[in-house]
Amino acid sequence: MSQQIAVVTGASGGFGAAITLSLLEVGYAVAATDIDVAALQRLAREAGNPERLGIFAMDVTNHGSVEQASGAIADKMGLPVTVLVNNAGILDRTYCVNDRSQTQSRKVIDVNLAGAFNCTGVFTRSMVRQRYGRVINIASIAGIWGAGGGAAYAASKAGLIKASESWAQELGQFNISVTAIAPGICK
Repeated sequence: MSQQIAVVTGASGGFGAAITLSLLEVGYAVAATDIDVAALQRLAREAGNPERLGIFAMDVTNHGSVEQASGAIADKMGLPVTVLVNNAGILDRTYCVNDRSQTQSRKVIDVNLAGAFNCTGVFTRSMVRQRYGRVINIASIAGIWGAGGGAAYAASKAGLIKASESWAQELGQFNISVTAIAPGICK
């Protein structure tokens, strides 16, 4: 099998770091992305700085940042992306009676849902051209059951589940599978 490149968003955190290390372990080249470059550097040290790991600053909420990171990944890693793991996400308690709820809710939706839209739109372009790819969206059980004090989080993850179903229909004709997984609480 030729080397495949997987892009992992939110790669420096809990799930993201575990996903990155697992992909490296099974032979993928990984483009680990995050807004926290220092945390990405710690991840690279933890992984033993393998040649197959590239770290890239990327803000999923900023389409220009995603485009720029995509170009940097192509330049540095030299192969087309075949796997995208939309993992970047935040959880912020957003109680509906809180005066700051609107600002907090918007940030959660921007990172968790709009960020996945930005990344899927950019990184699936090369997948469509090569007629092969995989998109894995990290949703949450909260997207199925809801979460008291976390309406924005639950709504963003429910939206990600439905977007995954829609993208699967849209991209399936290009041999690109799209799926969402909905883990529960992990520490």
